[in-house]
Amino acid sequence: DLPVLLDAWSRFHAAHPDRRLFLVTPGEFSGPGVEVRRAVPREEMPRLIASARALLAPSRWEGFDLPILEAALQRVPVVASDIPAHVELLGGDHPLLFPPGNAGALRIRLEEAERRGCSDERLDALRTRHLPHNPRAMAEATVGVYREALAQRS
Repeated sequence: DLPVLLDAWSRFHAAHPDRRLFLVTPGEFSGPGVEVRRAVPREEMPRLIASARALLAPSRWEGFDLPILEAALQRVPVVASDIPAHVELLGGDHPLLFPPGNAGALRIRLEEAERRGCSDERLDALRTRHLPHNPRAMAEATVGVYREALAQRS
């Protein structure tokens, strides 16, 4: 939900003019402290996420939000809408969840992430929870399912 994100960001940025929002999107968006890139090469994405103070995921719906998983594996705090896919990845008690479509609540979570981030214990727990779900392990599991299905067909 980029309009909600940009609304929240403009108010956050007014109080924190040294911060910048890095968007990877095909759309045309601008605002104070906003940098837009149309695409990021796959090999650059882990470095980009690791360099972030937080990953922002304001979606109103998602099937599976891979950037959240990548952030969790790198111990980067995640500010996310409390939609089912995000709750499944982060847990319903994740302290930086906000109601989807609510720019005011998102701005509050941005302030909380700025002040204290997410505890090391919380980030470690997310990382441990998702280590088996890293992209390589998921790809290997998917290949295993296809091999098993093909073996049953023969």
